Amino acid sequence: MQTLGQVHGMALGFDSYDFRARLQPALFVLFPAFLAVAAAFPVFYSFGTGLIALVGACGVTFFMAQVVRNRGKAVEDDLYGRGAQKVLPSAAILRLSDTRLDNMSKARYRAFLESSVPGMKFPETLKQEQEDATADEKYQSACRWLLQQTRDKDRFYLLNKEVTNYGFRRNLYGARTYGLFVASGAVIVSSWMAFLYWNTSGLNGLFVQSAFATLVATVCLWSWWKMVDRDFVTKGAENYARELLGCCDQLHAKSGAITGTCDLSVR
Repeated sequence: MQTLGQVHGMALGFDSYDFRARLQPALFVLFPAFLAVAAAFPVFYSFGTGLIALVGACGVTFFMAQVVRNRGKAVEDDLYGRGAQKVLPSAAILRLSDTRLDNMSKARYRAFLESSVPGMKFPETLKQEQEDATADEKYQSACRWLLQQTRDKDRFYLLNKEVTNYGFRRNLYGARTYGLFVASGAVIVSSWMAFLYWNTSGLNGLFVQSAFATLVATVCLWSWWKMVDRDFVTKGAENYARELLGCCDQLHAKSGAITGTCDLSVR
């Protein structure tokens, strides 16, 4: 079932992935600023919905999503390399030297990919892998093939969920500097307005509104500082990688059992 936010996002030209992985991180950056403006200029609060609709109609939301996506891609390049040197977790996990996946599952996935991808032959021992300069390229190529076979969002629902989750985490981390700056500014503005309202009018609606904005902005600032880090991204990437490779089991179901024969012992 689609949420109201997803329906609005699609009305602005965003699909489910765009909404969750690109637009939501951008809106999370700006959320404290919206609250701070409402605290400093209460008159804006009454037509906030109309203002957001106008901003969306003018294409600003699309621009925001693109900025966040570009920052997220830059973060991905910093984490996993650029160009031909880029090795994503899904490919790295296929290495014989990698220990993030149990040996039996890895052997099964490698055997399936070797038998399914035309001309694919993986190194069979750790020594061969170390001596093969193209080993990572083979793993990357196999994962690209696997990705093309799993485009059906309904059939591979969990994979679509994990790639969206990873995209959200990656893009949120990419926007971390912006988020820290905006949240810090919102804390200062909202707390100052709360102080002014308290001194001039005491406990009233405007003070409560400003105090609430300060609290939310502080939580956002803490979240950006303590929660959105490299581990936040890499955990999402590894979950996505495991789910992508796990699709090998679904794909080979019609072709019979695949027996893993490669040697996964460390040598």
